[in-house]
Amino acid sequence: MGFDTVTLGRTGLKVTRLGVGSFYGVEATMVEEAMERGFTYFYRGALRTPGMATGIRRMAKSRRTDMVIAMHTHARFGYGLTRLIQRALRKLGVEYIDVLIFRT
Repeated sequence: MGFDTVTLGRTGLKVTRLGVGSFYGVEATMVEEAMERGFTYFYRGALRTPGMATGIRRMAKSRRTDMVIAMHTHARFGYGLTRLIQRALRKLGVEYIDVLIFRT
């Protein structure tokens, strides 16, 4: 089963219209099942659940190029932002985040 994709803004990234966010206790198996069903957009939000990170890490091992990973930050200074991103990369087991959303 696959979903239609759209271009995410001016990024050129193709994503499904629906994605999976880390709020409300997302478990690793939910991320894996969503990916198997055709979801491509994964949003690591303010409530960074361990299950979301585990699911992304597992799926990224073999299907990283099929995923668009987004996260947001409230960081206002470069030092805090750098640490936040480095920590996220380690937890997610990826080399890059596709979309970084700055919130004020």
